Formats: sequence, C-alpha cells, structure tokens
Amino acid sequence: MARDRHTSGLLSLDELTALVDAGEVDTVVVGFADMQGRLVGKRVSSRLFLEEVEPHGAECCNYLLAVDVEMNTVAGYAMSGWERGYGDMVMRPDLTTLRLTPWLPGGALVMADLEWFDGSPVAAAPRTILQRQVDRLAERSLVPYAGTELEFMVFDDTFRDAFARRYAGLRPGSDYNIDYAMLGSTRMEPLLRDIRRGMEGAGMYCEGSKGECNLGQQEIAFRYDHGLVTCDNHTIYKNGAKEIADLHGKSLTFMAKFDEREGNSCHVHLSVRGEDGSAVMADESRPHGMSQLFEHWVAGQLACLRELTLLLAPTINSYKRFVEGSFAPTAVAWGMDNRTCALRVVGRGLGMRLENRVPGGDVNPYLAVAAIIAAGLHGIENELPLEPAFEGNAYTGDVDRLPRRCARPPTSSRALPSRAPPSATRWSSTTSTTPAWSSGPTTRRSPTGSGCGALSGCDATPAHPPGAGPHRRPVIGVTTYVERARQGVWDVPAAYLQYEYVELVARAGGVPVLLPPPGAAATPVHEVLDRVDALVLAGGRDVDARRYGADPHQAADPPATERDEWEIALTGVALDRGVPLLGICRGAQVLTVALGGTLVQHVPDLPAAGAHRHGPGEFASHTVRTVAGSRVAAALGAHAQVSCYHHQAVERLPAGLRATAHAEDGIVEGVELDGDAFAVGVQWHPEQTLDDLRLMASLVQAAREQMEEMV
Repeated sequence: MARDRHTSGLLSLDELTALVDAGEVDTVVVGFADMQGRLVGKRVSSRLFLEEVEPHGAECCNYLLAVDVEMNTVAGYAMSGWERGYGDMVMRPDLTTLRLTPWLPGGALVMADLEWFDGSPVAAAPRTILQRQVDRLAERSLVPYAGTELEFMVFDDTFRDAFARRYAGLRPGSDYNIDYAMLGSTRMEPLLRDIRRGMEGAGMYCEGSKGECNLGQQEIAFRYDHGLVTCDNHTIYKNGAKEIADLHGKSLTFMAKFDEREGNSCHVHLSVRGEDGSAVMADESRPHGMSQLFEHWVAGQLACLRELTLLLAPTINSYKRFVEGSFAPTAVAWGMDNRTCALRVVGRGLGMRLENRVPGGDVNPYLAVAAIIAAGLHGIENELPLEPAFEGNAYTGDVDRLPRRCARPPTSSRALPSRAPPSATRWSSTTSTTPAWSSGPTTRRSPTGSGCGALSGCDATPAHPPGAGPHRRPVIGVTTYVERARQGVWDVPAAYLQYEYVELVARAGGVPVLLPPPGAAATPVHEVLDRVDALVLAGGRDVDARRYGADPHQAADPPATERDEWEIALTGVALDRGVPLLGICRGAQVLTVALGGTLVQHVPDLPAAGAHRHGPGEFASHTVRTVAGSRVAAALGAHAQVSCYHHQAVERLPAGLRATAHAEDGIVEGVELDGDAFAVGVQWHPEQTLDDLRLMASLVQAAREQMEEMV
C-alpha cells in the first residue's frame, strides 16, 4: 500500500540496506498483531532479513492465533491444534511498514501478513480480516481513514515489580485528576516525551499528549491515516510505549478498566472518502451536513453495534468500563457531538466522521476497524434509514443498551420474529397475535447473512455486578403477583410470591430475587435482566385474552394488565439475549402468547378434558408424558407425576415453540423453544413438590453454564 512518509523513520528497502551496511541497524523485528492485538513475531539479524526473510518470509507457529491472554493453547480451532501438529505459517513482510525503532538501538521493524505455505492468506489473521473489509470498500471506490485515541495509565513501579505484587498497591504517576492539567502531567513528561519522539522516529505523526481523569492517566494522539496504516501504527505504538516505559523504570497499562475510576478508552474515529479524495460523507444541503451515504453508514452501525461488540469489547474486563455517567458509553444511540452516545458524529466536510466510543484500550484495532467498516457497508448495501439524532443525556434515555458481557448467542432452527428494541414499544399492550414486544420489522436489521460477512459475531447479553464470576451461585429472577394484601391494620397493594418458589430456587442451587412489576417507576426491562442469570415466570392470574386477539371467557380471571405487560416484555428481551427462562403454569402461557400463540381459555369446555385443578386452592395430581429429546425429558424422564392448578392451556403454538409434554387427556403441559437456548414452559407447579428439584436444577445449570462461557 502506498503511504505518505511523514518522517524519516519510515524506510525503503534500499534505505534499510544502507543503514545495515553502515552498521546502524543490526536487528529487524518481523511482527504482526495476534487476536488480542498484541505485537508478536521474531527478531532476526539484519543480514538474514535482507537475504532470506524479505524475499521469502519467516515462519512462526500457527498456535499464535489460537491462544488466550496468558498464551495458553485453546482447543477447538480448525486451523491450529494438537490434532494438526501445531505447524507453521509464514510471516510475509509488508515493506510499506518498514521503519526504525529509535528506542531500541540498532533496531528496525516491519509488519507482516500471514500466509500458508501455498501462498494463501491466513483468513483468521486480524490484519487479513481488516484488509478484506478495505477491499470491499474499494469495490465501491471508497477509502477508509481512521484515528484511534488510546488512553493508558502510568505507574512508578516497574513491570516486573508490578507482576511480583500481583498488580496490587501500585503507585500511579499522579495523585489526583489531571485532565488537561499541565502541572500534574509534568512529572511524567520525561517518559511521555520519549514516547512521542520515539513514535515520530518510527514514522508516525504524533500530534501531542494530554492528561486524563484517572490517576496517572494520559492520552497520546496521532494524526489519522488510512485505516490499515492507523491499525499498524496503533499496534506498534502500544508495544513501543511499554518498552519505553520499561526503560524509564515505570510501567503502564491500556487495560479497559483498571480500577473503579475512569477506564482507558480507545475511541475510533473513522470516515470514508472517494478514491479521488472527495468528501462522500458530507453534504451541506442535507440535515446536519450528512450525506445520504453517511446516514446509511451510521444506521448500519446502530443495526450491528450490539452484535459486533464482541470485536469492540473483546475481554471480560472490557464490559466493566460501560458505566453510566463515566464518559464510557452505555446507550446504543447516535448524536451530533454528544459524548453520552455510543456513536458521535463530529466535523464538517472532509473532517466529517463518526466516532465510535465503545472500544477500550484493550481493543484489537484491526478487528474493531473491520467491524465498523462492515457495519457501515451493511447500512449502505441495505439502504437503512437513520433514526433521529439523540439529544440530551443518553445515559438516562429510553434507548437500547450496550451489552455488558459476552455470551454465546441463542441459536434456533428458525428465525425469531422481527423485534424492536424494548424501548420501541415500552411493554406495549398489544392485542395482536404478533409478539407483544414487537412493533413489526424494524430499521435495525440484523447483519447476519448480509454485509457483515465473516465479522458476524455472537450476540451479547448484559453483565452482572463487578466481581461476579463463574463460581458464584446463579441469580434467578422470579416474577411476582401484585395484589391487595392485609396484615394487621394494613390493607395495601403488595408484591408477593408463595414462599415455595423461593425455597425451590434456593434448594436447586440458585439465589432467588423477586421481580415485581415496576409500576409507575417503569424500570427498563434491560436493566432488570442486567442483574440476573436466569428468569422464572411464576404462576398467577390468567393472561388477558385480548393479548392474543380473543374476547375474555366468562370464567377468566380479571385481567392483570400491569403484570401481563411486564412479563411479556421480560420474556421478549430474555429470549433476545439468550437468558435461560422457565415459565411455570401462567409463565408457560406468557411464553406462548409472547411469541404469538393462543390459549384455550377454559379447559373444562373441551370434550374429554380431565381435571387439571380440583376445588379452590386444591392442586390436581396427574401424569405427564414428555417428548424424547426435549429438555423436560432430559430432566424428568419419559413420565412424571406433577401437581397442576390451571384451567387454561396452550391452543395454537407459535412458530419455533414446540410441545414437549402432554397430560393423559392430550392437553399440552410443556413447551420449549427450538434450538440451544433454554426457554421452557410447564403448566404444572414444580414448587409444590420440593423433594423433586430436577426441573429447577436444569434451569440453574443452564445459567451456570452460560456464566462459565463468559470467562
């Protein structure tokens, strides 16, 4: 790739040869970014580089793209593993990246592309992934320009001392908030100056540095460049800054969230221009000066943002940074120069660009920029319309939220119905047979199978409080009744639940938490599901028949409108996020109605229907037959004796929900969602048989397995 040579630090091959002949360069680093964005590779003698590596490449083990943060090998990769013998791949130097490394005497460095020995590219290499997206832009005569704004924290301890102390009790480079402060940053200036000068000497255009909010926190800014060039520079700079800090007897970290104070961000600014250098994102005749192409581009970012967060926030620690009011984003929204939104539009003309505020300092720049390009192309290719810019404080706005943890997506043999974000319908009291949290097809279309190509990542679901880990007991949210209750002199509305539910969850290994309807407080559903690992929809009054397009039966309970809205909204978002869910009696009916099914309103009206409840408050006991291969069968076996108390039942199953248990009279007693997600409903009451924990234990286990996948 042709590139401007901002300083004398960038080298041609002839210039390197002359320096080698003069004895000024004796070592060349041949490197690339691994999946964590770290610079890895080899140091080779300058003579070997010129004679062998430049024309033929250098070998490295293919396990380098299949290790974790601690460099442990990870099983399950087709391209690398014990079964394949952990063979080699080729590092092919990209001579446009050849440069001096002034902080390493006698040193030069070149970035490499990874190839197999037949010359084909290693598709999983981050640089290759980005190059594919750059090529897709080129097919539309577009060129990406990017800038990354890395923040880091400086400590007066050496790296080795910090390691020996397990990174506890380190002394930061400042004692207070030094955002924009001159005096407070001066103590670190010898180090910062050497980093700035070192990067200039390595061919980068360093614009300057400034203090940030956390103790010892700094940002060094570099001029924007072609997207691939920026990512190369980003990778070299992160590694070089640490090497220079080590020479100063200090240490520094780009960790996204080192402590409870402000995290280290890496905002990514990106725009595209025409091949002729034209400002294709700007149009002063349109709102905000944004061209139609730019509007589609931003709409694509919104559509893909949650899914592609896997590439923007790659570690567990990344998600701890997403805290409201911290200048780290939590809202999936865009705004004009609005730092409370995940996506911020700034600039005019050639300078008009989108700032993605999601990435932290731990981001792999190649994957992040590739994700942003793929999302933008998704918006352009599908001509997605752009929603209005968010105005005001997005932290408190009624908008969808960023994920707060990585999770395996729920998979299914069918496509779930189109859904709007929860905020689009705010627990709508729909009377149609479509899902109650849906407003029909939305403008935020999923990138799956579209323009995002190989970048399609996992869906992500929100996280738990800091410190939560896989060894704690799963938190199980249980919905409750809201009825009038009397105690002593009091006669008041109360949220309550039969204690058997609490005891069942606790005995099965979970931590029960009650989830009453929020009433006028209107707590957003996503904030509730942020704090639980699984959801139980408890029994109670009949679901209002008008929610599935029917007139209420004369035997139906009075409607519990607030509870219906609350639980249907919880169900919709839980299914979207893959939160394990168990519906009990009414809960099974909520699951059915939420997905678009209908109910038999009064089972005794059916010919040959058996008794599914006896007198008031008296449970019926009968046998259910389970369907082989279902989750219910896996938990209970082919038959089970259960306690029932219902006069309504599933009538028409919605697409994707199947019957998994039947009573002897044929009434559907169990349902579950197709695919891998744990979404099960039963018409009976497992809390009435506390000596049989199997069904609830299966829910708790599903939650625990999902928690373990997060680590």
